[in-house]
Amino acid sequence: DVLLTLEGSDFQQEYITSDIGAFNFGEVPVSSIYTLSASKTTDFLNGVSTLDLVYIRNHILGQDLLDDPHMFIAADINRDNKLSAVDMIELRKLILGYNDELPDNNSYRFYDQNQDIDVANPWMIQEELEFLDIDDFSSQLKISGIKIGDVNIMETEKRSRENTVLNYKLRKTDSNEGNIFDFYFEEEEQFEAIQLNLFLRDADLRELRSGQLEFENYNYNIIDGHELRISQDF
Repeated sequence: DVLLTLEGSDFQQEYITSDIGAFNFGEVPVSSIYTLSASKTTDFLNGVSTLDLVYIRNHILGQDLLDDPHMFIAADINRDNKLSAVDMIELRKLILGYNDELPDNNSYRFYDQNQDIDVANPWMIQEELEFLDIDDFSSQLKISGIKIGDVNIMETEKRSRENTVLNYKLRKTDSNEGNIFDFYFEEEEQFEAIQLNLFLRDADLRELRSGQLEFENYNYNIIDGHELRISQDF
């Protein structure tokens, strides 16, 4: 479901690809030059997790530098050709559900697969393909997509254990503040990051209080009183 746009001297045609990337523009008018571009503005959360925030943070702090130009493009959340804390803020808002999309970027960026992207200057990607002869269309059509926010490119997430169990217990109170859910781990855990989506039916969640793990207001979001989202990197 990628939008392809083919432009000529005096025409423009658009086509949505199938799930496998198939498309057909049909008859194309004659033009002195043709320009093809691709875009996608759906599925913003695909492949995105708090681990991607860890990658961006570690690069900014100089602890673990990104070494792949595709990772730079994926990490440039606000599309300003640099990596900064602003990228982390915008990506965390997306993860937590404050935003459904990125205000300054699409969910994917597409580029000419024949282009050799330099890791020293990864920002100048060629997002439009130009060709003179429509007969060369099929042979020259080599477009690759980079998922914005998916910095680790779907790398298997490292966990402290194969399975980590989060327990809870309900504390009933007589005060007006309502009942309290305590969440805890049976054993001491070490995390590089935590991401949690919790749904509670027939409940009215009001706030999250820190325990041994400290959470700031920007690390969680309560949606409609029934859903709690947490995104915290350490």
